Amino acid sequence: PKNIKSCSDWLDFLNHMENIVWSLAQESTTNNILLNLYEGAIDSLEANWSDKMYPVIFIRRAVLAAYENADSGPVLLGFCSINGRRNAHLIAAVAYYYSKQ
Repeated sequence: PKNIKSCSDWLDFLNHMENIVWSLAQESTTNNILLNLYEGAIDSLEANWSDKMYPVIFIRRAVLAAYENADSGPVLLGFCSINGRRNAHLIAAVAYYYSKQ
């Protein structure tokens, strides 16, 4: 997916891939596969916190990272709360995550 440039197109691709991965992969490998996909998306996109789709991709990556490594999730979520202060959905997602801890 190196030719995908927009957050919207990436999110469409990631949603499609999530459906495939959840239906085919074993649960033990699902998070790792999805985390790699989301990291690829974040690495290829320019950080644009005002785009509605970028924070969605970033927070999904943060939650997946938290499942893989309990220390990295909160760091990434903290980064979300700093950079996405004008995005109510993002702040709600971060608050929800912390309320479940």
